[in-house]
Amino acid sequence: MVPIIIFSFFFSLKSKSLRQLFGSYGKIVRILLNNESGQSAYITFSKDEEARAAIVSKDDFELDGQILRFLILI
Repeated sequence: MVPIIIFSFFFSLKSKSLRQLFGSYGKIVRILLNNESGQSAYITFSKDEEARAAIVSKDDFELDGQILRFLILI
């Protein structure tokens, strides 16, 4: 399983919306929203290539006026 971190989105964004936005890239195992330390979320994909496809496709993607930024956790 490969987790990615998403930065820079509105607090109002819910895990259901993230699942809809990223679910087409592969099987999402878990979504964890982190509103304590800022606007970030951890999305865990079942396979490395799924996580990488999501990042390539959505990095610098504008969502509700915010630019999404990503990191992959190795």
